[in-house]
Amino acid sequence: MDKKKPKIITIASIKGGVGKSTTSLMFTNILSRKGKKILLIDLDPQASSTSFYINIIRKKNLSIKDNNIYKVLKKEIDIENSIIKINKNTDFIASHITLSQFNEESISLKENLLKIFLSFIQNRYDFIIMDTAPTLGSLLNNSLIITDYLIIPLPTDQWAIESLDLITSRLNDLFRKDLPIFYLITKFIERQNIDKELKNFIECEYKGRFLGSVPKRDNLRKTIFYREEFNSNEDYYKAYENILENFLSILSN
Repeated sequence: MDKKKPKIITIASIKGGVGKSTTSLMFTNILSRKGKKILLIDLDPQASSTSFYINIIRKKNLSIKDNNIYKVLKKEIDIENSIIKINKNTDFIASHITLSQFNEESISLKENLLKIFLSFIQNRYDFIIMDTAPTLGSLLNNSLIITDYLIIPLPTDQWAIESLDLITSRLNDLFRKDLPIFYLITKFIERQNIDKELKNFIECEYKGRFLGSVPKRDNLRKTIFYREEFNSNEDYYKAYENILENFLSILSN
């Protein structure tokens, strides 16, 4: 019998503060509530996803300094030993500030390390989600080489749209120009004309690959800041649910 292969999703943008970590956390939360087995990997040295789960990690008396993706990539610990159980359906591999050294280091098979290590554990999951750093380099390359889908969160910001060419160029360099790319708008303010104009542009420019928009909400920021449970009754949550449903619907067709 064939082993189960997970769907691997990379959340990426070259611009910081666009909602990569929030999108990664929301996708993980929604899919896990649907009973899917999820592995979330924090590949960003800023470690925002790790920060969100830090209270759970501390309750388990685990040290992020000793259990993180950088230690795995450096072959200092097995990937199995880096996995942190968040809940019944969610596993997590944390980041650490030391991960910032990775792009500059000389390591054998550097661009394929994640692909190699994930091969040992990936078949236990339905989805693997990778939260990436807002920079080009070997960390991003590792995720782009192995991923099945790339999802790019975009604020209603002209520079964020212009920066898309940088990722497209990197995919060409990695011989992954046919990788399916999808887009969503974060921090959307419906009453602002510029937001509506940019949304219309993205819908037209990336027809069939635009998944939807998430309203800008203080409640979402507070939930992330205070590391609280996401409220499924909030409109931002429902927006992410719709985005995920659109994505899964496209995959099933």
